[in-house]
Amino acid sequence: MLFRKILLVILMGGIFLFLTANDIGIDTIISPGATHPLNTPITVIARVRRYSGGAPPSFPVVCSIVSSNGYLRYTNTQMVLWLEPLDTVRVSFANYTPTFSEVESVILRTLFANDTNPANDRMSRACAIYQYYQDFEANNGGYVPNPDTSWQWGQPIPPPNPHSGTNLWGTTLAGNYPNGDNAKLTTSEFIVTNNNPVLIFWHWYYTEPAWDGGNVKISTNSGYTWSLVHPVGGYPYYCYPSPMESCYSSICTTWTEAVFNLPLVSGQQFLIRWHFWSDGSVAYRGWFIDDVMLNGATPTAITEDEPNNLSFTTLNAPKPNPILNGLVHISFTLAEPSQISLKIYDASGRLIKTLVDTHLKQGIYNYFWNCRDGYNRQVAEGIYFATLETPKQKFTNKLVLFERE
Repeated sequence: MLFRKILLVILMGGIFLFLTANDIGIDTIISPGATHPLNTPITVIARVRRYSGGAPPSFPVVCSIVSSNGYLRYTNTQMVLWLEPLDTVRVSFANYTPTFSEVESVILRTLFANDTNPANDRMSRACAIYQYYQDFEANNGGYVPNPDTSWQWGQPIPPPNPHSGTNLWGTTLAGNYPNGDNAKLTTSEFIVTNNNPVLIFWHWYYTEPAWDGGNVKISTNSGYTWSLVHPVGGYPYYCYPSPMESCYSSICTTWTEAVFNLPLVSGQQFLIRWHFWSDGSVAYRGWFIDDVMLNGATPTAITEDEPNNLSFTTLNAPKPNPILNGLVHISFTLAEPSQISLKIYDASGRLIKTLVDTHLKQGIYNYFWNCRDGYNRQVAEGIYFATLETPKQKFTNKLVLFERE
């Protein structure tokens, strides 16, 4: 009887080892992170672990990237040729370049036929593909302080240290903010490419509670009027201005992410403003912002300062072309200061929209067309033409528009 019990234990142990000998799964997703810039390559990297058992034969690892509305954006398979017991291996996939501003799911799977624990065979991560990112390292982002003595760009004297790099925007780079401040920091104009764009930035603040503080406002009429927008989770205080306004106030001396869902629709143009104020007494370090992101919106125009090659005026090839998602980037180089116009025409020669008609200095310019006419109506798919005209020259590029997904 004792021999039979020992034999049964040995057999049961062998069965247990057999059942657990093939546990392979995704240990973690190393790359990408939670956000990634539009039109920039992503290298998906996963770590695969052999949780138990002997070394198996080769097996595939599959990467899929799926949009929030269910479109398969990317798929790729890599083979793991050998993996020792309790060991890990990094698996890298061919680059994928996102061309849509959206939240995408990055999904990793191991496909080992004899795996006895399927629970860890699959892992996913949400990644927000954003269209705009400004870390303020190379320049100040084109943001405008008003008055020009308020809000300063550059390297602060800590505290705080910037959220990333060395530069940021703050109500003062050294010392405390002034009493009686009414400081406004305003962006250049953006255009909405997806309904309800998301504004994300990191901030640090130390102010007199309930008296000094700041909030975020937007304007859809070139700055004539401004509307207060509220962050996810709301502002922590009401503050001093008359009438009192919701605001960030008091002490938040660790960098914190602020998220705003902006109530805007595709095609609208808008400005963003950080508005800070203080009363007549008691001042502290102030309000600082860094690493600003927008998902679902992009600048209407970007200029590159001090370009190196401006020998010729040129209209560059539009990107992407064909237009697949209702937004096309049109850039040109201006060799000398000049009156210019950049216009969109349909195949019959009818003017659809004027993107710009003004006098510009020498430089490189970037504009975006959201496939809407001058009345903000979506245009039909078909052939269009982008025409750049100066008093001396005229350039035309063909655009092919497909229906948006």
